Amino acid sequence: MNKIRNLVKDRRGSTLIEIIISVLIVGIAFVPLMMGLHAAMTANRQTEKELYAENVAANVAEICKTFGKKGLEEMCTATEESKKIGALLTDAEIGQDITNSNRFVISNITSGTKERYYTATVRFDKSAYEAGSTPTPDPSGTPSPTYGPKQNDFSGFPSLAGISGACFATFAEDSLDDIVNWFYDQAVAGSADLGVITKDSMKNNISKWLKREFYVTLNYDTSSGEYKVGKYIRYIGINDPYAEIMGSQVFGSETHPADYIAQQKDDVGVYTTFPDNIVLTYKPLRNAENHNLPLRAYDSIIVVKNCDGILNVYSLCESGSTIKSSPSTMTTTLANVSLKAVSTGAYLTTSDPEHNNFSVRIYNNLWDSATATETCYRSEQFGEGGTTSNTVMKDVIIEISDENGLILDKKTTVIEIE
Repeated sequence: MNKIRNLVKDRRGSTLIEIIISVLIVGIAFVPLMMGLHAAMTANRQTEKELYAENVAANVAEICKTFGKKGLEEMCTATEESKKIGALLTDAEIGQDITNSNRFVISNITSGTKERYYTATVRFDKSAYEAGSTPTPDPSGTPSPTYGPKQNDFSGFPSLAGISGACFATFAEDSLDDIVNWFYDQAVAGSADLGVITKDSMKNNISKWLKREFYVTLNYDTSSGEYKVGKYIRYIGINDPYAEIMGSQVFGSETHPADYIAQQKDDVGVYTTFPDNIVLTYKPLRNAENHNLPLRAYDSIIVVKNCDGILNVYSLCESGSTIKSSPSTMTTTLANVSLKAVSTGAYLTTSDPEHNNFSVRIYNNLWDSATATETCYRSEQFGEGGTTSNTVMKDVIIEISDENGLILDKKTTVIEIE
């Protein structure tokens, strides 16, 4: 009892050694934890910054592919707000390097938050595609890339002698999975035989049920006094007696499956004067597992023009010469490109006596079995409407930086008239 009473009365504190040991234990336990937390926060901030920078790079790349070097030059000297870079990237400014005309600097780009500003340095370089160059293969390419002047192989036409005043309508490669998923839902809605009609079976039989229509539109906007070029792809599910897989109708009782519309853009090009020439570039559908293998599909090039003027459309399929040299069983369908023009009133047949009065003249580099309706004139060679310039392929190198320096770089390719 006395010992307990003495302990209760004991008013002595901890010794200095005990305090030091306690602090040491706390330090050993928590310092690594705090360091790990700091490292995680730093990595998170860096990832966030790179994500915003990647978004900026993608936007700048899209602008470069749409407007090209000439378009950026016009933005540098534009006086109208609607034609400045700020109309595309809010509050951004652009300048051209006075010592290197192929280099542009776009500053004051915001992404993520208003407090986060980026600068994009854009450089156009055509050296890799000039005669005599020896490009280095890119081992990271998936699928295996082609190199040098044929990286974007719009081949199979007489020459790349260019055309003046051209607008480029470029169609990227759509996801085959997205297309099949869309139409598979239509097959389910039509109560198709789902024991036979699977997503894989639809992928493997594209030519039996799928058609693509590449649309290019040209309209005159009376309110602004401008000509606007637009584009979109219409994927059509064919439901007729031939649209069968192992004896089963792909879409069952669904007579008209809903279309899949992709890559719709109403202002690919905006002009104050009539654009005489449009260059349409597109890719064949490709197998998801073996990407180098083009798939058979029924393609149509359709021009919708609701204004006066004679229009030349040059439609170029990537890897045209490769497709035309493929085995005949594949070439017949891959090269089966239908051409037609759609319009209202007299705009379709405006005076063009040299070409049967048709005001829309279309060229396609898969001519072997292509057909044209009576609504347009079929041009026999690329540049038939006028060959005054050269078509040049260029690399576009984009570097994104902030106040702390370079964050990332991005590379893309454009084709431009010079």
